[in-house]
Amino acid sequence: MTPRTRPELAFVPVGEPDQVVRLHAFRQRYPDVTIGMISRRAWQACIPEPDDGRTVITRRELKDLLDQLDEACSER
Repeated sequence: MTPRTRPELAFVPVGEPDQVVRLHAFRQRYPDVTIGMISRRAWQACIPEPDDGRTVITRRELKDLLDQLDEACSER
Protein backbone atom coordinates (compact mmCIF):
# COMPACT_ATOMS: atom_id res chain seq x y z
CA MET A 1 0.00 0.00 0.00
CA THR A 2 1.40 3.36 -0.96
CA PRO A 3 1.22 6.29 1.45
CA ARG A 4 -1.18 9.08 0.65
CA THR A 5 0.56 11.95 -1.02
CA ARG A 6 -2.51 14.16 -1.10
CA PRO A 7 -4.37 13.80 2.20
CA GLU A 8 -7.05 16.32 1.18
CA LEU A 9 -8.44 13.68 -1.18
CA ALA A 10 -9.49 11.68 1.86
CA PHE A 11 -12.28 14.24 2.39
CA VAL A 12 -14.11 13.14 -0.75
CA PRO A 13 -16.81 10.66 0.27
CA VAL A 14 -15.83 7.19 -0.92
CA GLY A 15 -18.29 5.94 -3.48
CA GLU A 16 -20.16 9.24 -3.58
CA PRO A 17 -18.24 11.59 -5.90
CA ASP A 18 -21.56 13.04 -7.05
CA GLN A 19 -21.99 14.51 -3.57
CA VAL A 20 -18.97 16.74 -4.13
CA VAL A 21 -20.64 18.14 -7.26
CA ARG A 22 -23.83 18.56 -5.25
CA LEU A 23 -21.91 20.36 -2.49
CA HIS A 24 -20.44 22.86 -4.99
CA ALA A 25 -23.87 23.51 -6.49
CA PHE A 26 -25.38 24.05 -3.04
CA ARG A 27 -22.62 26.49 -2.11
CA GLN A 28 -23.33 28.49 -5.27
CA ARG A 29 -27.05 28.68 -4.47
CA TYR A 30 -26.55 29.52 -0.78
CA PRO A 31 -23.20 31.29 -0.33
CA ASP A 32 -24.15 32.43 3.18
CA VAL A 33 -24.33 28.82 4.47
CA THR A 34 -21.03 27.53 5.87
CA ILE A 35 -20.34 23.83 5.32
CA GLY A 36 -17.31 21.82 6.37
CA MET A 37 -15.94 18.65 7.85
CA ILE A 38 -15.62 18.89 11.59
CA SER A 39 -13.89 15.51 11.91
CA ARG A 40 -13.12 12.52 9.74
CA ARG A 41 -16.59 11.24 10.61
CA ALA A 42 -18.86 14.28 10.56
CA TRP A 43 -19.97 17.20 8.41
CA GLN A 44 -21.52 20.37 9.78
CA ALA A 45 -23.37 23.34 8.33
CA CYS A 46 -24.23 26.71 9.82
CA ILE A 47 -27.25 28.54 8.38
CA PRO A 48 -27.55 32.23 9.33
CA GLU A 49 -31.02 33.27 10.47
CA PRO A 50 -32.69 36.69 10.00
CA ASP A 51 -32.72 37.39 13.76
CA ASP A 52 -28.87 37.15 13.94
CA GLY A 53 -29.14 33.56 15.13
CA ARG A 54 -27.84 30.45 13.46
CA THR A 55 -29.08 26.96 12.77
CA VAL A 56 -26.39 24.30 13.02
CA ILE A 57 -26.86 20.89 11.41
CA THR A 58 -24.43 18.00 11.87
CA ARG A 59 -24.56 14.71 10.01
CA ARG A 60 -22.18 11.81 9.57
CA GLU A 61 -22.54 11.58 5.77
CA LEU A 62 -22.28 14.49 3.34
CA LYS A 63 -25.33 13.18 1.46
CA ASP A 64 -27.42 13.28 4.63
CA LEU A 65 -26.25 16.80 5.45
CA LEU A 66 -27.07 18.04 1.95
CA ASP A 67 -30.51 16.40 2.10
CA GLN A 68 -31.22 18.17 5.39
CA LEU A 69 -29.87 21.48 4.07
CA ASP A 70 -32.03 21.27 0.94
CA GLU A 71 -35.06 20.87 3.17
CA ALA A 72 -34.07 23.61 5.62
CA CYS A 73 -33.07 26.15 2.98
CA SER A 74 -36.12 25.57 0.79
CA GLU A 75 -38.22 26.85 3.72
CA ARG A 76 -36.32 30.15 3.84
